Order: sequence, then structure tokens, then C-alpha cells
Amino acid sequence: MKKIILKSSNALLAAILALFGIAGCSGDEETLYGVPNGEFGSGAYGCPPNGFVINGNVTNENGEPINNIQVVWPEKDTSYTYGQGYFYLKSHENPGSQVRIYFNDTDGPANGSYQNDSTDVQIEDYGYGDGYGRANKTLKEKTE
Repeated sequence: MKKIILKSSNALLAAILALFGIAGCSGDEETLYGVPNGEFGSGAYGCPPNGFVINGNVTNENGEPINNIQVVWPEKDTSYTYGQGYFYLKSHENPGSQVRIYFNDTDGPANGSYQNDSTDVQIEDYGYGDGYGRANKTLKEKTE
């Protein structure tokens, strides 16, 4: 009788764990930090990377995405917008609850000419060396 109960409870536990594992492999358009699948590693099956992450997108005043904008998290990481204006920055050090990131148009008129700008980002610390912040930025066109 003991063996039957033990086998049944093991099977039930395995089924519950399998259910959670499948739920973590969502096929949603946005699975990892609000960035569409394939943009920076949806192969992680919805599991956030270890570290502190800031992501978001950059658009012009018409709401159109801008690619090749340099995004700088001073002394942590530098990235460029890609895809639909998305960017992704990461640090393994706890940056505190608020950081400033900078947006620089470094490619000249190739994608339009935009004014450099910055924004403050609130970081939610999840503990265990993980945290997340999001920034969506609209850049103004340069006027000569």
C-alpha cells in the first residue's frame, strides 16, 4: 500500500512540474521582458537572464521605430537599437533603484538625424542578483 501511495504521489508531482515547465515555454509574441520572440534569445523559454536588465524601444515623433541608435548605460553596457527600435542592456552589478541611460544618434543621416537625449529608468530589484527596468523613448529630429 505504501508503494502505491508513493508512486501515485511521485506521478502527481511529476505531472505538476511538467505543467509548470510547459507554461514557461509560452509561444506568445512577447515572452521575455516584453521583447518579441527571436529578438534576443527566446530560446531561454521565458526564463529571465541572470543580472539586471533594461530594455525598451526608441521611436521618432511619428511613432516609427528608429534603428542604430546607440543606447548607453554608463559604466555597465552599450547597445544599439535593432529590429523595431528595440534595445537590450545588461549588468551583473546591482545599479540601485534608478539609473540614467543615454540615447545617441551615431550613424549620421542614415536613419534620419535625431537629437541625443537621456531618460531615468526605475529598476525593480527581484533579489538574487536579478532586476529589471523598461524605457521607451521618443527622439526629436535635429533641426539645422
